[in-house]
Amino acid sequence: MMTKLLLPALVAMMITGCVSQPTSDVVDTLISKTWVVEYLNNQGIIDNSRITLDFNNEGRVAGMASCNRYFAGYSIDNRAIKVEQAASTMMACSDALMTQENHFLDTLQSVHSFDIDGTGALILSGDNIRILAR
Repeated sequence: MMTKLLLPALVAMMITGCVSQPTSDVVDTLISKTWVVEYLNNQGIIDNSRITLDFNNEGRVAGMASCNRYFAGYSIDNRAIKVEQAASTMMACSDALMTQENHFLDTLQSVHSFDIDGTGALILSGDNIRILAR
């Protein structure tokens, strides 16, 4: 009888162990620092501009979007990440910075997976989109 109960429990543990869960180290790394965006869809950002990502452990991400500060909710499930539509301050900047900011916020809302690569860079990606930050 004990064997009949133990076997399903062991199988369930083995299956659960095979699911790609982010380790607590990966999540800790995600929320441990301010990420500075270097590439937005494989293009460098405008010189002397700044795009940042600050994830917290309460499901919020905030930062600088080029000209304005932004904030949004996010959730993680396995290696999937979902970022809600961001709200931001309403300062006006040059057209180039505003275009970059809008592009970043649209891209951020469209990401659906994340990883921390071997160099320690954060990679957020989705369908034909990618944000690389360090």
